[in-house]
Amino acid sequence: MWLNRQVCGAYALRVCYERENQLDQQSVRGGIFVLVLETTAKESSDSVQLCLILAVSAKIVPYYKNFQENRGKWSQLSNDENEMRFKYVTVWADYVCDLFRRDITFLYLNSNESLQEISAITEWMNTRQTCLEYCEFSGDDTNCDTFDLFFEKMKFSIQNLCYAMRHTHEIRQFNCGILDLNGLIASSSTVNYPVNWITEEDIITSNCVTIVIGVCYFNENNLNRVLKGWIDGNNPRMTILTLAVKRLDFELLLDGIEFEEKDESLKRTLKSEYMAGKLMYEFEGGFDIRQKNGKLATIQQKKPYKNGEEQIFWFVMAVWPNNA
Repeated sequence: MWLNRQVCGAYALRVCYERENQLDQQSVRGGIFVLVLETTAKESSDSVQLCLILAVSAKIVPYYKNFQENRGKWSQLSNDENEMRFKYVTVWADYVCDLFRRDITFLYLNSNESLQEISAITEWMNTRQTCLEYCEFSGDDTNCDTFDLFFEKMKFSIQNLCYAMRHTHEIRQFNCGILDLNGLIASSSTVNYPVNWITEEDIITSNCVTIVIGVCYFNENNLNRVLKGWIDGNNPRMTILTLAVKRLDFELLLDGIEFEEKDESLKRTLKSEYMAGKLMYEFEGGFDIRQKNGKLATIQQKKPYKNGEEQIFWFVMAVWPNNA
């Protein structure tokens, strides 16, 4: 049984505040970040996903002050509204996590979060769990110092990382460390400001199963290095690498690489799992390459990706199970 997110959110509010009779749902506006808890029904093998939306506005602060004064469960805080709001949210989240005996599953962060808030969020997560299934950065603006600080202070592991950027200006590259993930997804909202914060070196040194990058600057030389790195044994877990790039010259792309070009009459399909969903990639022909240990992969660039005035195509590399 899958519960509707809005129903779950209302249920979470009711669990936390029914007894207090102080807060109605109309008081919850705006947001800091979103957490999702996942649990399992006791009387059924069906999975129940509880979605807890931590969207706390200034209207909640007076309730929190009153609750604090009457119950005395927290030490005295400063009058800084942001600090009080953050403390309120984390205490609430800890309570619901304890209630369902589950860790936080999803963490959504603003890509323009202040350094103070991102530091507080990271330190809080460090103390409460060792692993996070999904982390997403998204927003209309981007503060690269936020990313630097987050990955510098982070002590918990992340299984799936997503950058869903909507900035309308060039941003600098930032240090996200060694990408040891099940899934990495990165996208920007416009071809004028492509994904430039993930480099060929990040991919070569990564250990990701699935990598999906939207419109980016990668060219034949960049991808040639990535392919040669994989042939030499890098990215041992990788199943899918796909990027949206300009039309590639495969003669340059495959320079110095042994390959076998397949006829387009040969149709192959790779099915891959990503979190709770399934991905399917279809190949018509393509170029087969092999890792030094014999592992087989196919690359091709056929499916168009139109964005703005430029013609963009999806480059796909699939690593076949059992070298099929």
